[in-house]
Amino acid sequence: MRLLLSRGELLGLIGPNGAGKTTLFNVIAGVYRPDEGNVVFQGRDITRLRPHARCRLGLARTFQLTKPFLGLGVLENVTLGAYYGAKGGRPGLGEARDRAEDVLRRVGLGGKRDHLASTLTVGERKRLELARAVATQPSVLLLDEVVAGLSSAEVGEMMEIIRSIWASGVTILMVEHVMRAVMGISQRIVVLHQGQVLAGGTPATVASNPDVVSAYLGSASALAAPTAGA
Repeated sequence: MRLLLSRGELLGLIGPNGAGKTTLFNVIAGVYRPDEGNVVFQGRDITRLRPHARCRLGLARTFQLTKPFLGLGVLENVTLGAYYGAKGGRPGLGEARDRAEDVLRRVGLGGKRDHLASTLTVGERKRLELARAVATQPSVLLLDEVVAGLSSAEVGEMMEIIRSIWASGVTILMVEHVMRAVMGISQRIVVLHQGQVLAGGTPATVASNPDVVSAYLGSASALAAPTAGA
């Protein structure tokens, strides 16, 4: 399987459970080492680099199951991301906190900066997970089901946050089962099935592909791209 993510792209990765989406994410992020093939980032082979080293190069990820430091405050959680993930040298603590404050405002958690992470709702923890990743100053951001478990209103708000991060110059690869989100903001969609690329193209092209409909949801209406403003 070959997946090419272009600089500045917002690429959605979809497919049924067991298709290989999370495995691919873990290979890209450095959790798994592939049996064959390579992971190339900005022209450099990073196949043997550990996850933290990839993060320092500008490759960050979120997790489907959020992993905050529950005993720390919201600001402290994001400051850790800003401090340990910085490209080109570690910042001072004050600089890291300033960056964390800015990121928290961008994801709508500015008012929760002094709260313990353990007190946040599911939706707020999703934003915190995203904020920690963004604070590392990534060139490429991997989003693993970042809207899973959110209400309809929260999905819409998260879509706008992702759009703003992408508009700031961050390349994004997102795995998502919520079709409203992935079809609504992705420039291009790649569909995995049994570890192989089944199809790829614009959201409209993928939504009308009969092989995708058959292998994934079994309903063309379920894959239909949302109308503008959705």
